[in-house]
Amino acid sequence: MDNSKNAPKHYSKIKVRIENKLKYEIGLIKCLKSNGNIPLVSKIFLTLAIVYLLSPIDLIPDFIPVIGALDDMIIVIPLIWLAYFFIPKDAIDRCKLKIEKEGML
Repeated sequence: MDNSKNAPKHYSKIKVRIENKLKYEIGLIKCLKSNGNIPLVSKIFLTLAIVYLLSPIDLIPDFIPVIGALDDMIIVIPLIWLAYFFIPKDAIDRCKLKIEKEGML
């Protein structure tokens, strides 16, 4: 059975999930930034993630389908995770509640 016809739909569903998660994380970062609850080390990791995303230099060129975006995720997601690691949990929880209440997405 040939599954090649289902591949584009599968990838588009994954892309939508990733985009929604990214929008949520951006909303969370905006909330934390507006409250001034981000320590310097977290700001450094977040800055590195943004610089890498905006940089024209990639490990794998973005024009290669799926794999091109994969290198961005492999580098950016751990940087964001490290940034969250240093932010106080109560500050993150408060912003998550604010995002869910206000629908900041």
